[in-house]
Amino acid sequence: MSNLSNLKALCSNKLQWDNFCEYLEEQIRAEQKTLEQATEHVKLLNSQGAIRAYRRIQHLRDGILHED
Repeated sequence: MSNLSNLKALCSNKLQWDNFCEYLEEQIRAEQKTLEQATEHVKLLNSQGAIRAYRRIQHLRDGILHED
C-alpha cells in the first residue's frame, strides 16, 4: 500500500476535503501577504516555494482517487 493510499479517506470525504482546501487557501493568502511585503530575496523565494507546495497539495486529490 502506497503512502498516497493512506490519504484516500480524506480525499473521499467531500466535507473534510473542502475544509482542508480552505485551510490551504488561508495559508496561501498568508504567504501572499509575506510575498508582497518581502524585502529580502530569501523570504521572497521561500514564500513562492510555500505557495507552490500548497497548490500542489490541492491537486493531489485527483491523483489519489484515480490511483490503481
